Amino acid sequence: MNMKKITALVLGLSLSSSLFAGCTQSQPATIDQAELERQIKAYLDENMEHYLNQYFFGGNAEAPAGSNPAQSTSSSLQTFQANTLDGSTFTQENIAGKDLTIIHFWALFCTPCIEEMPTLADFSKKLPDNVQLITVCLDGKSDIESAKAVLTQAGFEGITLLDGDGDFQTLCQEILYTPTTVFVDANGAVVAESIIGAPKNFAETYTSSINNALKSMGKAEIHLD
Repeated sequence: MNMKKITALVLGLSLSSSLFAGCTQSQPATIDQAELERQIKAYLDENMEHYLNQYFFGGNAEAPAGSNPAQSTSSSLQTFQANTLDGSTFTQENIAGKDLTIIHFWALFCTPCIEEMPTLADFSKKLPDNVQLITVCLDGKSDIESAKAVLTQAGFEGITLLDGDGDFQTLCQEILYTPTTVFVDANGAVVAESIIGAPKNFAETYTSSINNALKSMGKAEIHLD
């Protein structure tokens, strides 16, 4: 398949799969389709290599330089309320009780997200009490049963958020790639480089990011078996 055909295919898929989706579905009543296509094409022209690697070739590519959506913002999780998959509520108070909260953004349409979920589930069970790992299913609200099925099959026993307001909504809207993992401290501030894509050396990559975050806060590193 030549690049022109691939570009056309990616453009079509991006229009149908909500490339720029966030945690809410608040869209204007009318959309200028030509302008939307122009913006998407401009985005793909800039990030084509990463997009192809993520959605066609396994999701193990590094994000393009300067395209880290979670790190390029001053967003923090200081005031918000989010809805969990099990029907409860998650707020900044649930973050304040931990030294570090790992927030893993994923989507049902994202094959690499589904494939790495068992590994993520296993890793989360090894974390010490001062570090928690939660997930955010960006399109889970539209298909709750499928989201539950993915997590159950993977063995993930932690908290999964679906949508919310305040700072949580803002952060979700800034996530351009799935999977993306963000690290925040007890105050909700982003404290480490985000992980974008599904890393080949999962445990090594995540442990390194966790320890970098903890060291930046003057906290002890973790050592997992």
